[in-house]
Amino acid sequence: MAQWLGYWVEPGLGLIQIWAWVTKAQANALQSLRQTWSNVPPSWGKSNDPCGERWDGITCNGSRVTELGLSGMNVKGKIESDIVELSELRSL
Repeated sequence: MAQWLGYWVEPGLGLIQIWAWVTKAQANALQSLRQTWSNVPPSWGKSNDPCGERWDGITCNGSRVTELGLSGMNVKGKIESDIVELSELRSL
């Protein structure tokens, strides 16, 4: 929490950089999962923004991934440690 407080008092540009970094970390985590899982939806490879471009099976709140709804999509693979980057994930 203290780290976030430090960034809130930065000028607006600093806040924008942190916001973009969080989104990039989540996108990188999902891209890593995409590479290790099989049968992921094609929309996962069309952009680097899972929330802005609406990747199939992914629900977001703002720019945060909150749900991976992959039931019935025949996605297969292990859950890798990269998933910890999805800090707002509430449902899998």
